[in-house]
Amino acid sequence: MDNPESYGVNYGVNYGGTSTAAQTQSLEEAAMKLASESSSSQDVAAPLQPPDSILIIGAGVFGISTALELLRSPRYDRTCVMLVDAYAPPLEPPTTGASLNAVADGQGSPTYKKEVTASLDTSRIVRPDYAQPLYAKLADKATGLFRSGWAEGSAAAAAAAEKTYTQPGLLVISTGPEKGRGREYIESSYENTLHLARLAQSKTQQEVKDNSGVEPITLPTSSDVEACLGSSTGFLPETTIGYINPQAGWANAIAAITALKNQVIALGQTRDEEGKAPFRFCSGTKVTSLLFSDDKTRVTGAILNSSERFLADMTVLAAGAWTSSFLPSLLSPRMRASGQVLAYISLDSEDEIARYAGKPTVIDYESGMYAIYPPEHYISEKRNRGHFKVSRHGWGYAHTRTIQDPLTKEEVRCFLPADNEGDFFALPLEGKETCRAFAQMIVPEIASREFSLERVCWYCDTPTSDFLIDRIPQLQGILIATGGSGHGFKFLPVLGEEIVARLEGRLDPELSELWRWRSEEECTREWLGKGDASRGGPRGMKWETEIAR
Repeated sequence: MDNPESYGVNYGVNYGGTSTAAQTQSLEEAAMKLASESSSSQDVAAPLQPPDSILIIGAGVFGISTALELLRSPRYDRTCVMLVDAYAPPLEPPTTGASLNAVADGQGSPTYKKEVTASLDTSRIVRPDYAQPLYAKLADKATGLFRSGWAEGSAAAAAAAEKTYTQPGLLVISTGPEKGRGREYIESSYENTLHLARLAQSKTQQEVKDNSGVEPITLPTSSDVEACLGSSTGFLPETTIGYINPQAGWANAIAAITALKNQVIALGQTRDEEGKAPFRFCSGTKVTSLLFSDDKTRVTGAILNSSERFLADMTVLAAGAWTSSFLPSLLSPRMRASGQVLAYISLDSEDEIARYAGKPTVIDYESGMYAIYPPEHYISEKRNRGHFKVSRHGWGYAHTRTIQDPLTKEEVRCFLPADNEGDFFALPLEGKETCRAFAQMIVPEIASREFSLERVCWYCDTPTSDFLIDRIPQLQGILIATGGSGHGFKFLPVLGEEIVARLEGRLDPELSELWRWRSEEECTREWLGKGDASRGGPRGMKWETEIAR
C-alpha cells in the first residue's frame, strides 16, 4: 500500500452527500443511550428507525458483506449507503493475463500487482472445523451457502458454484507431540465437526447428498495420514495424526469478492431505478481521515481523497489491516497487522494436474502450515496448467509505524502493513524455507521447484483472534467491523447479516460477547497469553529484520 490509509477493494462511482443534521432519534443515539445505561456488553433492543446515511470504509469481507446485507433489506431503502475502498478485482472472473487473477484461474505466468489485503487471493479455506463451537456452527452455515453457489446470486448459481467454491475435503493433521497444542485443537475441532455432521443427518437427504451429513474420518497414525495424502512421503513425523472432513473446501477469494461486488452494483442500480435512496461504490478512493463533531464525541463521516467530504450518520469502519490507522489511540491496543507468507508451485502438464487436482486441502494445527491443490474440474477440462499453494496461518511478521491520532494529536505506534516499496512481494528467507519444508513433507516430488509466485498478505489480528464487531464506548456514530485474524473469509456469506444485527442492537448474545469491545487491560493480558491455538510458527518476528536476511 502507498500509505496506511489505503485499504481493501475499490470501484465505480464517486458520490458526495450530506446527512440530516437533526434526527428525531437516530439509530446510533438510541443504541448508545441504551448501551450506556447497561453494564452488560450484550446488544440492546433494535432502535425504531435506521439512519439517513451510512458510510462503509473498506470493501473486503466485512465491508462488502455489510453493504450487500443493507441493500437487500427493505429497512434501509431510505438510507443512503456509500462504500469506499482502494483495491479492485475485475468485474468478471479473469480468463487471461499475468497476475494474481491469472493464478486464481490456473492460467498465465503469475506475477503480482499490489493486492496485499487478506480478501484478495486465489483461495481461502472454508471449514466448520473449529475448537470454538460458536464459530463451528456459524462456519457450517456459511459452508452450506458456499456449496449452494450463494456468491453467484442467481437461479443458476449451483451449476456455476465452482467459480467460487470447490469441495475436496479437508485433511486436518497435527505433526507435533502427543501433548502438543495441535493435538488439543484437533480433538476439539473433530468433536464439533462430528456433532454438526450428525445434526445434518437428521435433516433432508439432499443435505446428506451435499456432504453436509458426512462424518469426519479419523486417521490415528502417520501411515493413515500418508495414505490419505495419496503417497508414502516418508517425511511425516511418526507422531502425526489427524482426520479428514469431507464437508470442507475452499473458496476462490477473488472470484467470490468479485461476484459480491457485481451484486452490490446491480442492487445499487435497481435502487436508483426504483427511486430509493442512492447507493454508491467509490472507485480509486482513499479515506484521508475521519470527520468528527466539534466536541470530538461523534464520527460524522470522512474526508475522501484529501478533499471531498462525505457526511454520514453512521460510519462502519471495516478497513482490515489498516483499520487502526484511523483511530490509533483507541484501536492500536486492540488490533495488529501481521504479515503472512504464501507461495505457489506451478503444475505444468495434464499428467501433473491429474495427479494433484482434487486432493484434500491439508492443514497442520501444530505448525500452522496448510496447502491447497487445484480443483478437481481441472482434470475433466484437461487443463495443462495449475498451481499448488502452500502457506502458513501463523503469528506473522510485525511492522510498525507512528501515526498521529486525530483526536489526541499524539504520536501513536501502530502495527500496520509494510509499504510496497522495493521487492515487497518477495518472501523473507524464513518464510521461503518454511513453505519449502512443508511442501517437502507432503509433495516431495515437486518441492524443490522454484516458487512461481510469492506473497505476503496482511491479517488484521485481535488479541484473542475473535472478530471485533462493536461500537466504541467513547465515540458515537461509528461501528468497528474487522479483526478477521486469518479466519474471516469463510464467513463471507453470513458475516454481513451479523454485522447489521450488531448495528441494530439484536446480535445473538453469545456472538455479542465474543466480538465485543475489550478494555485495554484485557487486550494487554490476551496479547501476552497463549493466543489462537490454530496458529503456528515462531512469534515475535519483525518484517524489517526478516526481509533483510
